[in-house]
Amino acid sequence: MGLLCAHAASAVALAAVAPAAAAVQGRDPGVPVRVESVDRFGRGTPETTLLTAWQVEGPVVASGPVADWMRVEFPPAEDRPEDTAAQAAPPPAPWSLELVGGGHLRGRPLEGDADHIQWQIGAGSDSLVVSVDLLWVRGLARGRLPAAPREQDLLVLRTPSGGRDPRPGWLVDLDGSGLHFEGAAGPQHILWRRVEALRLLEEEVDADAANAATSLLVLDDGSFLPWTPTGLDLRRGEMRGRLPWGGVIAVPMARVLALVRHGGPFQDLAAAAPASVEYPPAQVLDWSPRRGRSVMGRLLRVAGAVHPLGYGVKAPSELVFAVADKSLFTARVGVDDESAAQRLPQALVFEVWLDDDLLGQSKAVSLGEAAAPLRIEVPRGGNLRLRVVSPSADEGAGAHGDWLSPRVWPRRK
Repeated sequence: MGLLCAHAASAVALAAVAPAAAAVQGRDPGVPVRVESVDRFGRGTPETTLLTAWQVEGPVVASGPVADWMRVEFPPAEDRPEDTAAQAAPPPAPWSLELVGGGHLRGRPLEGDADHIQWQIGAGSDSLVVSVDLLWVRGLARGRLPAAPREQDLLVLRTPSGGRDPRPGWLVDLDGSGLHFEGAAGPQHILWRRVEALRLLEEEVDADAANAATSLLVLDDGSFLPWTPTGLDLRRGEMRGRLPWGGVIAVPMARVLALVRHGGPFQDLAAAAPASVEYPPAQVLDWSPRRGRSVMGRLLRVAGAVHPLGYGVKAPSELVFAVADKSLFTARVGVDDESAAQRLPQALVFEVWLDDDLLGQSKAVSLGEAAAPLRIEVPRGGNLRLRVVSPSADEGAGAHGDWLSPRVWPRRK
């Protein structure tokens, strides 16, 4: 469920489906996709086919409904048939909006008020505007989002010298030119050009609403947001879906990279906080594991493929999760692409322990290698320890690893 960019062979296969289907006269043959479904044992079955509709239960392809789907991948724009070819993916946006539950939207603030922010993704005729309830917003930033404040919101301003000026206080509301913020100096209107980041004090989101989204929608600029697909309009080339905080949006299929299913017959470790963590100490940088991000706060990206679910860590590290019974652990693992900018990028080994017993491990994976699959039997309940180590003696630089879509599949007794 983590891979969002099909391998070259898969992309060619996706593009090849459409010409044969186009021979069918009198109806739209559908959209070429790659669908991955799983059984209750966590075994994946990919299929290159045509997406013809979307029902409440999930996608409908040429052979019929796919109830046990995990991921639907669309071909890259350059591999799509001429009549549905998209423009090249837009350049990275200067802002990112972070949502509760791991959603991430590239773009920029457009408008807002005391309860919502209007967020623009992309530019020109292909841009999307999403209205987001501020209760679902963790913050927005031009770079890395600051750590969560404990008592108040945190506004970080740019200084004339290029520094950062953090100011605790409270967000009052938003508008097209900036935001109203009340801090120690009293209420002020701050222009967007002065804002480096805004981190909101996290509030409780309605549990039913938080679990309402059935999937993550992944867009061509690396954005992904929780939503529930409600329909497919082949004539207009759009997918429609419902947002968990309310409202429906229509998204051009040319902008969609993948749909990744939320939930299933498994324990989703990417949606849960670890019972404990271990990571390298540092005086300046924060190397704590990050959920849904690389350890440096970027998108999880391995060999060019963006992943919405998982953990970014720096070796040596450990994440601990409690498992109740006999089960199967599955994940994909790899070295995050951000390691290319570090001194001496390291090969990494991903280990799975149960209490003090080593259950299995990956081969040493290096920068640029595609994410490697892990399937490891867990014989009983206990503390599942996910460790990352480097075979090299130098773990101080470039040892940035990703656990992608880690899941625990219960076994029947």
